[in-house]
Amino acid sequence: MRRNEKEKKNDGALAPDFEMMDLDGNTVKLSDFAGEKVYLKYWASCF
Repeated sequence: MRRNEKEKKNDGALAPDFEMMDLDGNTVKLSDFAGEKVYLKYWASCF
């Protein structure tokens, strides 16, 4: 079965660059890891 256009992944597409602080307070950008595999783990809490 083929995937339709809405279900296709963007394999090879560039992720938008963003920056955030690491646990030591240093600013880190996604582009700092260009050419490396990056695993992003995020979560949200609702109260």
